[in-house]
Amino acid sequence: MDPRFDERCGHLNLDLFSKSFSFLEDVKKQERAQMETEARKTKDPLKKKKLETFLQKMLQQAEWGWGPFETPPPVLKAGLPCL
Repeated sequence: MDPRFDERCGHLNLDLFSKSFSFLEDVKKQERAQMETEARKTKDPLKKKKLETFLQKMLQQAEWGWGPFETPPPVLKAGLPCL
């Protein structure tokens, strides 16, 4: 069992979590900008396609709200001990 999803492993403090990982949004923005630049500049069609595919996935995740500040998934209760 993953301790992140087991309530017996403690309470998730969303405020503390948000403060601790707030830098990740900036990192994602920088990575996206870097990949966009590289995709525009590359002459290799295979590399360009891979970069564009990855960028599309990043944009979809942002649209769907898969970020560090979203409400976590519901707690799973499988009866297994926390590791």
